[in-house]
Amino acid sequence: MSRIAPIRSLMFSIVLIAWIFSAFADETFDKLIADQKYKEAIQYADDKIPAEARKADIWVKLAKANEELGFNEKALACYMVSWRLNPSDYQSLLGAAKIYNKLSQPDNAMTMAQKALAINFTAEASWEYARACIQLNRSAEAKKALEKVIETDAGNVVANRELGLIYYNDKQYEKALPLLKTSLIKKPEAELYLKIGRAYLEIRALDSAITYLKLAASKAGGVSEANLMLARAYFSTDNFSAAAAEYDRIVGKASLKPADYYDRAVAKEKTGNADDAVAAYTAAVKEFGSDAGSEALQARMKVAKDQLSHKSFQAALTNLEFVRAADKAGQYSPEILFLLADANEGAK
Repeated sequence: MSRIAPIRSLMFSIVLIAWIFSAFADETFDKLIADQKYKEAIQYADDKIPAEARKADIWVKLAKANEELGFNEKALACYMVSWRLNPSDYQSLLGAAKIYNKLSQPDNAMTMAQKALAINFTAEASWEYARACIQLNRSAEAKKALEKVIETDAGNVVANRELGLIYYNDKQYEKALPLLKTSLIKKPEAELYLKIGRAYLEIRALDSAITYLKLAASKAGGVSEANLMLARAYFSTDNFSAAAAEYDRIVGKASLKPADYYDRAVAKEKTGNADDAVAAYTAAVKEFGSDAGSEALQARMKVAKDQLSHKSFQAALTNLEFVRAADKAGQYSPEILFLLADANEGAK
């Protein structure tokens, strides 16, 4: 018994010294991390904390240090070691999900985020899950996750933006607007001004639409989609002078629909610019092509009447015959028969 006691005492002393050294090492390592001396912390761990002695929390801290230094692959490796040591460690799972998203591996990010959420349903894990869903075009799932983020962090600019964009793309403009406006306050961008303006335009809140579209056009510089939306908004408020000016600014520079060419012509006519109006109606007819809708037919009638007044009878006849064939009831051209008679007489 007398021999066993000293041996036990020696073993206890060795264990105690190892524990004291480990505690001291961890304390020094933690201080380096806290002081954001990440490179030194990693070097210290390599020199003083053997891999087999590192617990899950040490691997998590090493992962964060590598992440801060931009070494994402090394950070991921550390998170995965930590996770294997402790499969229920929330920080390991969250960190891995974050890095997988950074590395554009959304499937893996989603898996790890789901595991993290099963342990602790937080805004951070919901955000990483949402990011993965967005990359995978799974908007319904992303929407639920983003709603959770905003529920706990209403001022989260990125979450507000992403959820707002999901609602915007789903044409749920009234839900999109407050979210997009929240993100706009902290990060004013031409694209956000445009989407907010367009959303207001879609729900016919025209004054608000004009306000945001003017800002979007100003921030974009030059000719942009905002100018086209602004022209449409002005036209919808019967501000024909402003609509005509905006259409003139973008015609030939932006992609207009045939209906835009028609509205441009109407705006010019309403402001008393007869010659420009005819030229605009002529451009609209060209854009409509074989379209036989109401605006296309009305544009042809405007052009045909001008052609008759200038004794271009054959050209007028071509347009009038097109209208007659498309509108046999005379809904858009009650005087068509009289005009056809004049055109036929003049064309002889």
